[in-house]
Amino acid sequence: MHQLHATVLAVIACGLVTAAADAEDRSPLELVVQTGHRKTLSQAVLSANGEFLVTGSTDQTAILWNARTGAMLRSFAGAGRYPKVAISGKGDRVLAGEDFWDTRTGRRLNRLSLGVLAVFALDSNRLAVGENKTVTLRDLETNSVLRTFEGWKPLHLSGDGQRLITATEKEVLLWDASTGLKLRGFPSPRVVHFGAALSGDGRTIVIGDTHSITLWNASSGQKLRELDTTFHVKTPTSERSFVTNCLCVSLNHDGTRVAAGFDHGTIVWNAATGVRLQVLVGEADGVLDPNGTTLVTRHHTNRTASLWDLTTGTRIRSFHGDVPDVICMHLSDDGESLASGSYYDGTAVLWDLKAGVLARTFRGYRGDLREPGWSTGAEEYLTSVCLSGDGSLLVTGGSNGQAIAWNAKTGMQIRSIATGARIEGVQLSPDGQFLTTRSRSQTHWNITTGAKAAASAGQALKVAPVAASPYLSEEVVCRSPDGRRTFSRSREGFLNVIDSESQKPLCSLLSFDNGEDWLVITPDGLFDGSVNAVRRVAYRIAGTLDFVPLERYQQKFWQPGLLASIMKGEPPTATVSVGKSLPPKVRFGDRFCDGMELTSNRITVEAIAEARGEFPVKAFRLLVDGRPYGGQRGIFKPVAPQSGESRASWEIELDPGRHTLKVLADTEYVQGASDPIEVTYKGAANPISDARLPSLFVLAVGISKYPATRRLDYASLDAQAVAEGYQKHSRSLYDKVEVKVIADEQATRREIFQGLQWLRGKMTSRSVGVFFFAGHGEKDKDGSLYFLPVDFDEQDLAGSSIDADVLKKQLAGIPGRLTMLLDACHSGSIDSGKSRGNGGLTDQLVRDLTAEENGLIVMCSALGHESAQESHQFRHGLFTVALLEGLEGKAEKTADGAVYLTALDAHVARRVKQLSKGQQNPVTGKPTSVRDFPVSKP
Repeated sequence: MHQLHATVLAVIACGLVTAAADAEDRSPLELVVQTGHRKTLSQAVLSANGEFLVTGSTDQTAILWNARTGAMLRSFAGAGRYPKVAISGKGDRVLAGEDFWDTRTGRRLNRLSLGVLAVFALDSNRLAVGENKTVTLRDLETNSVLRTFEGWKPLHLSGDGQRLITATEKEVLLWDASTGLKLRGFPSPRVVHFGAALSGDGRTIVIGDTHSITLWNASSGQKLRELDTTFHVKTPTSERSFVTNCLCVSLNHDGTRVAAGFDHGTIVWNAATGVRLQVLVGEADGVLDPNGTTLVTRHHTNRTASLWDLTTGTRIRSFHGDVPDVICMHLSDDGESLASGSYYDGTAVLWDLKAGVLARTFRGYRGDLREPGWSTGAEEYLTSVCLSGDGSLLVTGGSNGQAIAWNAKTGMQIRSIATGARIEGVQLSPDGQFLTTRSRSQTHWNITTGAKAAASAGQALKVAPVAASPYLSEEVVCRSPDGRRTFSRSREGFLNVIDSESQKPLCSLLSFDNGEDWLVITPDGLFDGSVNAVRRVAYRIAGTLDFVPLERYQQKFWQPGLLASIMKGEPPTATVSVGKSLPPKVRFGDRFCDGMELTSNRITVEAIAEARGEFPVKAFRLLVDGRPYGGQRGIFKPVAPQSGESRASWEIELDPGRHTLKVLADTEYVQGASDPIEVTYKGAANPISDARLPSLFVLAVGISKYPATRRLDYASLDAQAVAEGYQKHSRSLYDKVEVKVIADEQATRREIFQGLQWLRGKMTSRSVGVFFFAGHGEKDKDGSLYFLPVDFDEQDLAGSSIDADVLKKQLAGIPGRLTMLLDACHSGSIDSGKSRGNGGLTDQLVRDLTAEENGLIVMCSALGHESAQESHQFRHGLFTVALLEGLEGKAEKTADGAVYLTALDAHVARRVKQLSKGQQNPVTGKPTSVRDFPVSKP
């Protein structure tokens, strides 16, 4: 079972499928958690059609990714410690280590005895293997030898399997793989060759050895060019140049571009001129796609692969590993708090079992990407964790000898104790006054003073066990005080909750992104978690690579407070099996196809949905450019829903320009979606290039003058500054920019609703809108969320405040591209150290608003379990500080000087985390159908 790393299937990692399950009861859907690799990548390869990416890792797995969406599709275990991977041109076959797999079904087709020194190249069903100073070409499915070639190492096998390149001790050889005929030899004085590639047109060959890259004419054998492989690195204080080992080379189809991946970087050249087109320091194994427009790399030290757009020089997306990793845990005596620690990111997290949420994150160690036990002499990772009996104090121990005591309620560090030796266990006395650390021997410490204490002070420590370290136990287990629940750290690094009597798994707890996000999953598909973590979950239809995004099931299977219910012995159950409610298949009518040009702005859109399972389609929703068309007008309800096929139609008008259309179809429990199509209407007279720019409308609400106990310092200033920031820095992107600010005494419930009506009246399908709210949010005793106007009544939130559900409907009905910036609620000044959590205020709202049927972009100032902070230094909330910086150009800009939404989001997240010292982490939700767009051009 050691090979089954916690990389993909939550049904495996969580123990959610038992061997006793009857075959007919198994779900046709497989729950997949998008976690990536646990350890460093060894290779990353892109399929020839550009649709798939396969990565290998030292965690002994290979993972197949959708290169266009970034989704993690399937994991293949047992690939070996440093697996080489290859993928067929169509992505239907993967070779991982010595195993040959069918990617659609996940079935292993064959295991090949290649030996540890084997090197291979792959087309759809052939394998070139170097062994015993010869190269053999094999049939992958039968493992039979098709032909033998001279050479001790294969360097390249063309996608069609017709050309093979091998290396001998003196030269590189090009072969006709079908006939065995040697076509050409290329002399080389170097013995070690790390790669070669042939252009798709067969005209050019590139050869890479230790430090040099040479281009040759494949027909004549003439040497065309030797490329400069020197890396030049400039820093503010120094400049250096170096060369490093070449690991791989690639050519695009027509041989105009060449890429080489090295130990610590990748270089892309113009093959005809030798001019460098791209230099990526730190990104190894760079491989071109056949078109030469994209490049795939792996980071040389971590778990991330990246896809790059070579026309713009920007990163398209990353494929990264962030596996939940519980290495130690400890339960408070009252059973209400559970602390767990992670080796890889060096964080400890505190689970509030009564509330059912991840309550706090403690970052005291850098963490380590290497597996436990590796030593460089400079490790700094977490090894152990312990809670005081009442859960108010948490202590972590690290490999660097530092024991840190934390206030578990506030997350503030109380004291750091240098013990002088690597800590393998920590333990608190029942009263929380004394700490015992275990290294080679046990030492006792006074928490208040940080001084060593007499041995007698630690005698009572036998009441609780010393928390386990990774070197002492494969399994970490603790039980609730009543004995009904067992918490177990699985071998794969997950934290599982188990019924102690029946040994039935109840759920698994997962934390991601250095403890910023969390997820709870149950055997029957129910879930709860933070916004970003929930997006890591999807359902794969068994036997395929077809995925159903979690949002299709979200409304029925998301259970707020899921963990709390389980701990109380009242676990909720799904109202319908996930597997028995497949989403309907949705498509446009035959009159529409992707890329079509319209002759009129008034069109009839038709859609067809085929229900799968026992639930008929009850509603269709039309999305135009990622937003509901005309609010409620975009909803079509069949008169008499029935199983099988249903149809819908809409009469719509489109402005000149390009538009993306998509249709959603709802059953009682699940939602299906069509593939999006793009249509263009050029207008009656003016071409698209002459079309007027869109307009920008900003509604900014900021309330500082709440009653004394709730008063804020800078919320009203935030609203004014944000409105002015858009006016100043976004003006050149829009035909016009209009803003409306509602602040303090004016920000009554009535005025805010009138402001929303102003925004609705101004916006069209081509407009861009921003709704900014800085103030307080509140949940009532039933869990309903309200935003507080200045005239709210504490005793009548429903009647005096803004119901989040009402706000959601208001915003969903506004046309155009709409972004909500939510800075609620503030916690006071960061300078004074005040802190007040918002109790999961934002998570549900972000999930709802960014669902495809609503189509809003939402940026929130903090995660649901965190507090938003104000700063006296900047006289703004930290979220507003970062937002204004991004708009004015401190976020990454494109070549023409524009700041795009994705870049703004990245800057805000990074800057707020920096300003708050990790205590506040913004979160952004964006529907998948909404494209990135510019937000400012300072």
